Amino acid sequence: WPASWVENSPEMRLLKDGRRFIWASERTGWKNYYLYDLDGRCIRPLTQHQFEVNEIVFVDEQAGLLYYTARSGDSPLKLQLHRVGLDGAGDARLTDPAFDHRINFAPDGRHFVDIAQTHDQPPATRLCDRQGNLIAVLATSDLSGFRKLGLKTVELFTFKAADDQTELF
Repeated sequence: WPASWVENSPEMRLLKDGRRFIWASERTGWKNYYLYDLDGRCIRPLTQHQFEVNEIVFVDEQAGLLYYTARSGDSPLKLQLHRVGLDGAGDARLTDPAFDHRINFAPDGRHFVDIAQTHDQPPATRLCDRQGNLIAVLATSDLSGFRKLGLKTVELFTFKAADDQTELF
Protein backbone atom coordinates (compact mmCIF):
# COMPACT_ATOMS: atom_id res chain seq x y z
CA TRP A 1 0.00 0.00 0.00
CA PRO A 2 1.15 3.56 -0.58
CA ALA A 3 1.95 5.46 2.59
CA SER A 4 -0.45 8.24 1.62
CA TRP A 5 -3.77 8.91 -0.06
CA VAL A 6 -4.27 10.72 -3.37
CA GLU A 7 -7.58 12.08 -4.68
CA ASN A 8 -8.64 9.84 -7.56
CA SER A 9 -10.44 12.61 -9.44
CA PRO A 10 -9.26 16.01 -8.23
CA GLU A 11 -11.38 19.06 -8.89
CA MET A 12 -10.84 20.58 -12.33
CA ARG A 13 -12.54 23.46 -14.16
CA LEU A 14 -12.02 24.09 -17.87
CA LEU A 15 -12.02 27.76 -18.75
CA LYS A 16 -14.18 29.12 -21.55
CA ASP A 17 -11.12 30.30 -23.46
CA GLY A 18 -10.54 26.64 -24.36
CA ARG A 19 -6.82 26.93 -23.57
CA ARG A 20 -6.57 26.72 -19.78
CA PHE A 21 -7.98 24.91 -16.77
CA ILE A 22 -7.90 25.18 -12.98
CA TRP A 23 -6.66 22.09 -11.19
CA ALA A 24 -6.75 21.22 -7.48
CA SER A 25 -3.63 19.61 -6.04
CA GLU A 26 -2.35 18.69 -2.59
CA ARG A 27 1.32 18.74 -3.65
CA THR A 28 2.22 21.11 -0.78
CA GLY A 29 0.35 19.08 1.83
CA TRP A 30 -2.63 21.46 1.54
CA LYS A 31 -5.24 21.46 -1.22
CA ASN A 32 -4.66 24.52 -3.43
CA TYR A 33 -5.58 25.63 -6.96
CA TYR A 34 -3.26 25.87 -9.95
CA LEU A 35 -3.76 27.28 -13.45
CA TYR A 36 -2.66 24.97 -16.30
CA ASP A 37 -2.61 25.12 -20.08
CA LEU A 38 -4.04 22.25 -22.13
CA ASP A 39 -0.52 20.90 -22.75
CA GLY A 40 -0.36 20.09 -19.04
CA ARG A 41 2.09 22.89 -18.18
CA CYS A 42 1.47 24.59 -14.84
CA ILE A 43 1.18 28.31 -15.63
CA ARG A 44 1.04 29.40 -11.98
CA PRO A 45 -0.32 28.60 -8.55
CA LEU A 46 -3.52 30.54 -7.87
CA THR A 47 -3.66 29.84 -4.13
CA GLN A 48 -0.78 29.08 -1.78
CA HIS A 49 -2.46 28.55 1.57
CA GLN A 50 -1.59 26.68 4.73
CA PHE A 51 -5.27 25.71 5.00
CA GLU A 52 -7.54 23.67 2.74
CA VAL A 53 -9.36 25.17 -0.20
CA ASN A 54 -12.74 23.49 -0.56
CA GLU A 55 -14.37 24.08 -3.94
CA ILE A 56 -14.61 26.43 -6.89
CA VAL A 57 -17.79 28.47 -6.57
CA PHE A 58 -17.58 30.77 -9.60
CA VAL A 59 -15.05 31.75 -12.27
CA ASP A 60 -15.37 35.19 -13.86
CA GLU A 61 -13.07 34.87 -16.84
CA GLN A 62 -13.88 38.32 -18.18
CA ALA A 63 -12.74 39.93 -14.90
CA GLY A 64 -10.01 37.30 -14.43
CA LEU A 65 -11.28 36.16 -11.01
CA LEU A 66 -11.72 32.84 -9.23
CA TYR A 67 -14.18 32.61 -6.33
CA TYR A 68 -13.72 29.59 -4.06
CA THR A 69 -14.46 28.40 -0.56
CA ALA A 70 -11.75 27.51 1.94
CA ARG A 71 -11.39 26.53 5.58
CA SER A 72 -9.84 29.83 6.64
CA GLY A 73 -12.18 30.93 9.42
CA ASP A 74 -11.57 30.87 13.14
CA SER A 75 -12.09 27.09 12.91
CA PRO A 76 -11.39 24.62 10.10
CA LEU A 77 -15.04 23.61 10.42
CA LYS A 78 -16.13 26.96 8.94
CA LEU A 79 -16.08 27.56 5.18
CA GLN A 80 -15.23 31.03 3.89
CA LEU A 81 -15.58 32.65 0.47
CA HIS A 82 -12.35 33.86 -1.14
CA ARG A 83 -11.53 35.65 -4.39
CA VAL A 84 -8.21 35.55 -6.25
CA GLY A 85 -7.12 36.78 -9.66
CA LEU A 86 -6.35 34.25 -12.37
CA ASP A 87 -2.89 35.83 -12.26
CA GLY A 88 -2.58 34.54 -8.66
CA ALA A 89 -2.71 38.05 -7.16
CA GLY A 90 -5.04 39.71 -4.69
CA ASP A 91 -6.33 36.73 -2.75
CA ALA A 92 -8.91 37.99 -0.23
CA ARG A 93 -11.45 36.45 2.13
CA LEU A 94 -14.89 37.99 1.48
CA THR A 95 -16.89 36.56 4.39
CA ASP A 96 -16.92 36.88 8.19
CA PRO A 97 -14.53 34.23 9.63
CA ALA A 98 -16.73 33.78 12.73
CA PHE A 99 -19.41 32.04 10.61
CA ASP A 100 -19.69 29.02 8.34
CA HIS A 101 -20.84 30.11 4.87
CA ARG A 102 -22.72 28.31 2.10
CA ILE A 103 -22.46 30.34 -1.10
CA ASN A 104 -24.56 30.35 -4.28
CA PHE A 105 -23.58 32.76 -7.06
CA ALA A 106 -26.03 34.29 -9.52
CA PRO A 107 -25.40 33.04 -13.08
CA ASP A 108 -23.97 36.44 -14.09
CA GLY A 109 -21.63 36.51 -11.04
CA ARG A 110 -22.72 39.97 -9.90
CA HIS A 111 -24.30 38.74 -6.63
CA PHE A 112 -24.33 35.76 -4.36
CA VAL A 113 -26.57 34.34 -1.65
CA ASP A 114 -24.73 33.63 1.60
CA ILE A 115 -26.23 31.35 4.23
CA ALA A 116 -24.17 32.07 7.35
CA GLN A 117 -24.38 30.21 10.65
CA THR A 118 -22.39 28.78 13.54
CA HIS A 119 -22.88 25.76 15.76
CA ASP A 120 -24.86 27.92 18.19
CA GLN A 121 -26.28 30.62 15.90
CA PRO A 122 -29.02 29.70 13.42
CA PRO A 123 -28.72 30.43 9.71
CA ALA A 124 -29.29 33.84 8.21
CA THR A 125 -29.66 34.17 4.46
CA ARG A 126 -28.14 37.28 2.92
CA LEU A 127 -27.76 38.76 -0.54
CA CYS A 128 -24.27 40.19 -1.20
CA ASP A 129 -22.50 41.82 -4.11
CA ARG A 130 -19.45 40.14 -5.64
CA GLN A 131 -17.15 42.00 -3.19
CA GLY A 132 -18.98 40.46 -0.22
CA ASN A 133 -20.86 43.65 0.72
CA LEU A 134 -24.30 43.08 2.24
CA ILE A 135 -27.18 44.20 0.02
CA ALA A 136 -30.10 42.70 1.97
CA VAL A 137 -30.95 40.19 4.66
CA LEU A 138 -33.33 37.76 2.98
CA ALA A 139 -34.23 35.56 5.95
CA THR A 140 -33.34 34.94 9.57
CA SER A 141 -34.20 32.02 11.81
CA ASP A 142 -36.75 32.38 14.60
CA LEU A 143 -35.54 30.70 17.79
CA SER A 144 -38.52 31.65 19.95
CA GLY A 145 -40.00 28.12 19.84
CA PHE A 146 -36.58 26.61 20.57
CA ARG A 147 -36.11 28.87 23.58
CA LYS A 148 -39.69 28.37 24.79
CA LEU A 149 -38.97 24.64 25.07
CA GLY A 150 -35.86 25.41 27.15
CA LEU A 151 -33.55 23.63 24.74
CA LYS A 152 -29.83 24.31 24.87
CA THR A 153 -27.58 25.15 21.96
CA VAL A 154 -24.83 22.78 20.85
CA GLU A 155 -21.48 23.17 22.58
CA LEU A 156 -18.36 23.01 20.44
CA PHE A 157 -15.13 21.95 22.10
CA THR A 158 -11.62 20.95 21.12
CA PHE A 159 -9.17 18.46 22.55
CA LYS A 160 -5.66 17.19 21.77
CA ALA A 161 -5.11 13.94 19.90
CA ALA A 162 -2.87 11.21 21.30
CA ASP A 163 0.17 12.99 19.83
CA ASP A 164 -0.58 15.89 22.24
CA GLN A 165 -0.14 18.29 19.29
CA THR A 166 -3.08 17.91 16.94
CA GLU A 167 -6.21 19.83 17.90
CA LEU A 168 -9.43 17.93 17.23
CA PHE A 169 -12.94 19.40 17.09
